[in-house]
Amino acid sequence: MMSKPVGCRDLKERILRGSEVVVLVALVSILGTFANLPGVRAQDSSEVYKRVYNGWKWWHVYCYRCHGVDALGSTLAPNLSDPSRKITYEEFFQTTRNGAPQKGMPAWNQLLDDKQITDLYTYVRARTERVLPPGRPDEAGANGGPWTPPEGWPKAQSVVLGPAFPTPASETTSSRRVYVTNEGSGDVTVIDAATDSVLATIPVGKRPRGIRVSPDRRTVYVALSGSPFAAPSARNEDLAPADKKADGIGVIDALTNKLIRILPGGSDPEQFVVSLDGTRLYVANEDASLASVVDVMSGKVIRTIPVGEEPEGVALSPDGKIVYVTAENSQTVSVIETETNQVKTTFKVGPMPRTAAFMPDGSRAYVTSETSATVSVVDTAQHRVTHTIKLEGQNVRPMGVAVAPDGKRVYVTTGHGGRVFVIDTSTHRVSASFEVGKRPWGIAITPDGKKIYIANGLSDDVSVVDAVTHRVIARIKVGERPWGVAIAP
Repeated sequence: MMSKPVGCRDLKERILRGSEVVVLVALVSILGTFANLPGVRAQDSSEVYKRVYNGWKWWHVYCYRCHGVDALGSTLAPNLSDPSRKITYEEFFQTTRNGAPQKGMPAWNQLLDDKQITDLYTYVRARTERVLPPGRPDEAGANGGPWTPPEGWPKAQSVVLGPAFPTPASETTSSRRVYVTNEGSGDVTVIDAATDSVLATIPVGKRPRGIRVSPDRRTVYVALSGSPFAAPSARNEDLAPADKKADGIGVIDALTNKLIRILPGGSDPEQFVVSLDGTRLYVANEDASLASVVDVMSGKVIRTIPVGEEPEGVALSPDGKIVYVTAENSQTVSVIETETNQVKTTFKVGPMPRTAAFMPDGSRAYVTSETSATVSVVDTAQHRVTHTIKLEGQNVRPMGVAVAPDGKRVYVTTGHGGRVFVIDTSTHRVSASFEVGKRPWGIAITPDGKKIYIANGLSDDVSVVDAVTHRVIARIKVGERPWGVAIAP
């Protein structure tokens, strides 16, 4: 069972001090019966189990921070497994879906569909009626196996819905947050995208590189590595031993800007993606030629997948069904199906592929190849390269890549080339390039497509670029050797 997350006590103290406005969801009371749940029959135990399991999953993605793990409550929210609290499906569904603005509860219809809300209700019902013990439903049965719903359950009765977790600062202000990993100083810089000023610096551990924001914007994940920093020409025998205890995926609470735990991420994690439902991470393990699949809720690596040699870049298709993993030494991209967590196929790209990015419609992907100064255009239906785009210039070494939200342009950083190249996706040609800082690497674009943020590894700053004029409008000082950039969507 996952340990209770931290941060709620600090949050309560802030509320009492009045130093922050934090929205809490008010308690709601309801009448109704479980018999009205669409598609659920008391005698269909397999369907009931499926709904309870899925509800448990969504609970521990969205609701646990203040309601607590296993709906046991916290200092900010009541114990939802208390049978004395009453609620019904109809109002649970309407209130969860549409919110209760007069009581400060946001609508969840942007994050949860109707079936997911129904599954959440089923899980809360099972906990309230004490038919489901704490822990994972797939391990709560006899001998550690799947839980079995009691015969005849559920009967017509009522359950509870309490306050949801607080809205993070990124949702209670008009600005977005930009997160930058600093490989040299071992921290993450938080930037206010409205003012392009630094809000916080978060110590996280050794060599933070890849960084992603969870789909609900409440968590920031950071790849940490105890492998020694080395120049491309360095020999392994000349390097210090790796500190494997420092490997992992740091978990940052986006509300408090604090590191709250470290998940296992396999050996030497570098880049990764978060699944669309927020429950899994797909991590490239550079020194092991593997990709690790991490279950966020249990905090365990649930699968290791052999990929190419020295995997680095990881990209998730817009529909969440495919993960691309680039491999530097084998010059390949492994295609992983997220439904099976198995490699579907592998295809060749240019030398030393660094990373990849998909078009918004998922029809194409773009893979940067450092030593050939090229970008491969990939047909994602066939998983094959259809075009190779050459980037001309001195010391041009394609590294990071980002696709504009409208899909019309692709932006590529070039390391020691010091420039960002712009590719027209309709012609597969370079349409422009512009200078930024020293050794630009990580890159991200705001969801409205107006600004681009680029981490400059040797000038210890971030360039902010107007996406229309390609003019640098700000330079933000961050930590040492900034590497990755992520923007809360």
